[in-house]
Amino acid sequence: MSSEQRKHERFPTHYFVSVQVPREDKECEGNCRDLSEGGMFIGTEEPLPRGTEVKILIQLATVNDTIGVEGVVMWVRPPMPSPQFPPGMGVKFTRVSPEARDLLQRTIEERKRRLSRK
Repeated sequence: MSSEQRKHERFPTHYFVSVQVPREDKECEGNCRDLSEGGMFIGTEEPLPRGTEVKILIQLATVNDTIGVEGVVMWVRPPMPSPQFPPGMGVKFTRVSPEARDLLQRTIEERKRRLSRK
């Protein structure tokens, strides 16, 4: 997805995520490679198909909290022989509780501050 199609700026991260597919009683794990208020890219060797509805737990690195959100897989990048383009999936958030949204916004603001210092 091009940056022109996104409503929210994304920031690079390296958070562990657990992804659940409720309709299929299926789970997978991956790494949140970038994050915004509207979605994320999850690096995984086994991306889920486009259109899959998911529940995601994001384990934050700086605090002992997790952010729980619901989303849908919008696009998939299959495994390629290039570390520059890791396999994974782009997920758009569809349901975020007010508490999770607050923690998500604080996490993104902290990432902005850290990146602006570099």
